[in-house]
Amino acid sequence: MTPIPAFDSLVQLTTARAEGAPDQCGFIFLKDGEVDAEPSRLAYGQLAVRARAIGAALAEAGAAGQRVFLAFPPGIDFIQAFYGCLHGAAIGVPLPAVSRPMSRALYRVKAIAADARPSAILTSRELSPLVGELKDKLPELAAATIVDVDAVPDHMAADWRDPGAGGDDLAFLQYTSGSTSLPKGVMVTHGGIVGNAAFYHAGWDHGPDAVAVTWMPSFHDLGLMDGVIQPLLGGYLSVVMSPVSFLQRPMRWLEAVTRYRATVTGGPNFSFELCMRKSHPREQLASLLDLRSLRGVLNAAEPVRLDTMERFAQHFAPAGFRLELFCPGFGLAEATLKVAATRAGGRFHHLSLDRSSLEQGLVRQAPAGAVAGEVQVVVGCGPAADRAFATEAVIVDPDTLVRCERDRVGEIWVRGSTVAKGYFARPDATRDTFEARITGEAGGPFMRTGDLGFVHEGELYVTGRLKDLIIVNGRNVYPQDLERTAEEAAAPDLRAGASAAVSIAGEAGEAVVLIAELQGASTTPAEEVVRAIRHRVMELHDVVLHEVVLIRQSTIFKTSSGKIQRRACRDAYLAGSLVRARPAT
Repeated sequence: MTPIPAFDSLVQLTTARAEGAPDQCGFIFLKDGEVDAEPSRLAYGQLAVRARAIGAALAEAGAAGQRVFLAFPPGIDFIQAFYGCLHGAAIGVPLPAVSRPMSRALYRVKAIAADARPSAILTSRELSPLVGELKDKLPELAAATIVDVDAVPDHMAADWRDPGAGGDDLAFLQYTSGSTSLPKGVMVTHGGIVGNAAFYHAGWDHGPDAVAVTWMPSFHDLGLMDGVIQPLLGGYLSVVMSPVSFLQRPMRWLEAVTRYRATVTGGPNFSFELCMRKSHPREQLASLLDLRSLRGVLNAAEPVRLDTMERFAQHFAPAGFRLELFCPGFGLAEATLKVAATRAGGRFHHLSLDRSSLEQGLVRQAPAGAVAGEVQVVVGCGPAADRAFATEAVIVDPDTLVRCERDRVGEIWVRGSTVAKGYFARPDATRDTFEARITGEAGGPFMRTGDLGFVHEGELYVTGRLKDLIIVNGRNVYPQDLERTAEEAAAPDLRAGASAAVSIAGEAGEAVVLIAELQGASTTPAEEVVRAIRHRVMELHDVVLHEVVLIRQSTIFKTSSGKIQRRACRDAYLAGSLVRARPAT
């Protein structure tokens, strides 16, 4: 592994790369994801010029210290604008892709805008009309100025003045969800992102010949790190494609790995399932793909499944893929990204546990001869602690806040130098999440992840989520958003505040079930109610509902204070005990 020098900020990093190798290509963007098309390229010297010019323009506009939206499709423009915000001391806010239908863009941006209150929106000349239309429709953006980065000339780089950002200074806001009505902007510092990138780097066999290929969206913490920040820190090439290009034809991802001799890549579990379903015929793989250059493949951002990795390795073995290339990991925006991951070149571990014991929070090996339904396989996500980066994950009872005994499942708490500062403008949420203390112990504070797991022989295993967050195709989806959308789509046939969106294990990852109380007086055919819900949820959230279950009025599970008990609803669905009003569709 090539050692990397220490930097206090991403501005210092950009300058160092430009001065050391100005003509070295740092980024390649594959238009439409096709390896045969002429790509867009960005050298380190060009990046520094554009970042300084955009930074100078932002400083001139008085955006220093203000939130600035980054409204771009994936590509070189986004990378330049992201580093431009850093150079102008503006607080960049990467946005989900702004596209049609406009209803989807409105829904995603509105909540973030209400929270962040941006002073400006950076975008491209091509996208500027659409962003203008979006601004006109959202009063939350009324005070924001649209800045077309294509209109910012290179010569403005001469006007740039180094803002002198330090490690504790805020670099950007990483929103945990682009669709929730109560979004939270994670405050990522320069020191946190540089430190986490170095932490990330330490787990991989990166040398001067390293090449990364990623399709993950740049507004997502994993896509931002994999495609935009980590490669610049390591000084190696980053090959980026749009997630839309990947989803349209997943083989583009592996074709890019082949074409550019990638050494590192990765994605959430569903992406490996999708590649298998949309693969070239297996008998042709040896002649179409060559995956032998890979040194490590991260599997993260949603639950890691052993059977997926085994089947993927077997399917793509003719192209040179090996099971031991997989590096399962665990991270979240509140930790800047990485908490733990299996090192490249190592071997990941897994445990076969007794399912009934695990459901009770006990970690016990499945007995010999146990049948499939009695066994729960869990995959290790790497060391729970790393002394070099002062990072540690511990297991705590979420109710008593006492450290869990050995072989007990509890909430994963994290502390370390790369944990984010908190949530923007949300002191109460920051205190609850980032300032946790273990009862009866000194030290801390810890950051509560809301995820459940345990530590076995020094390795972290994730078993589920304490929080209600649903992960669909690598995206975080909040159940209350789906519930609200369903109730609005089928009003007045559904009872307000009486719906539950829950996730279940599907064949290729998590599947979403929407359970909703039907008004007793409703006469609308069930098929019409379900159709309206499915259409609206798909339109606003890009979520295909596995099933819509209409239940009788006043039968949904609630607490005494009226809160929906989603876990109880899920358990009743799986047990077949929901009081259905009409046949499910």
